[in-house]
Amino acid sequence: MTPPRGLPRPVLDRLSDEIHATPGRRATDLAEALFDDAAAVARLQLALTLLQRRDLIERRGAGGRAEPYRYYALNRRQIASAEGDGVS
Repeated sequence: MTPPRGLPRPVLDRLSDEIHATPGRRATDLAEALFDDAAAVARLQLALTLLQRRDLIERRGAGGRAEPYRYYALNRRQIASAEGDGVS
């Protein structure tokens, strides 16, 4: 798997670890944990989408202020095991 431009593989691995360790976090919470900056959500969104396409995480919620998206792990597969599935 080639990481998306601007997101090194360690970011994807750390993101997966964060979601597995604490399910149900918002994108802003995850951005703050990974980048020490809640405003980094835009950088994180690409990685979240990639993990969703690989069926490693799921997004729940309506996506608004009252019910923000929250992210949950679907299984404990590591990102590396998804290599070669054709998603880029």
